[in-house]
Amino acid sequence: MSSKHNILIIDEVHPILLENLKEYDVRYMPDIGLENLAAELSEVTVLVMRTKLQFTKEWILKAPKLRFIGRLGSGMDNIDEAFAAKQGITCMNAPEGNKDAVAEQTIGMMLSLVANISKSHQEVKQKIWDRKSNQGLELGNLTVGIIGYGNVGTALAKCLSGFGCTVLAYDRFLDGFQSSEANEASLEELHQKADVISLHVPLNEYSKGMINKSFIEKMKKPFYLLNLSRGEV
Repeated sequence: MSSKHNILIIDEVHPILLENLKEYDVRYMPDIGLENLAAELSEVTVLVMRTKLQFTKEWILKAPKLRFIGRLGSGMDNIDEAFAAKQGITCMNAPEGNKDAVAEQTIGMMLSLVANISKSHQEVKQKIWDRKSNQGLELGNLTVGIIGYGNVGTALAKCLSGFGCTVLAYDRFLDGFQSSEANEASLEELHQKADVISLHVPLNEYSKGMINKSFIEKMKKPFYLLNLSRGEV
């Protein structure tokens, strides 16, 4: 990358990024407000961001020299990629950056749910000792359905492999990914067999609102739902 680039970073980043960019003209402004952002964008050629801003067509037009957008994270739903491409702007995300952290977060949430950890903790704080109703379930006896078998989904399947549970994975855009860690499955098979559904999909036209009344009514038994995707899913 040319050292002549004018780089604007509008969200907090790890110090290692700033260290690696020290030879460039970088303005690190994680606390910038929207009222001041337009003026700062006028000379920017590289923008680095997270989720502070919905970078729509209107914002892109305020940055006439912009050539690259770096999204620190996996989701790109807050950037108008189509219009950026028309303006000759390259967009790039970091899809693998948090895969292990999210997979481990999912495991923690899953264990908390099936073992009633949060519920029993709150009850004990109130001096309620209800051992019988908080016995919970063993993960190894359950079937976990993963929807979205990308970076996080595959990392989750790897984490689950040590628990001995059956793992079914569905991905609208992938096939032929059967492995020792996950059984490739249809959505209908997840409806039939899953005790746990864990969501790891990007927000797009196919995933928005996918967990709706119809989806829930198709589930053949009570299930736990974990959403590690966007809320609109």
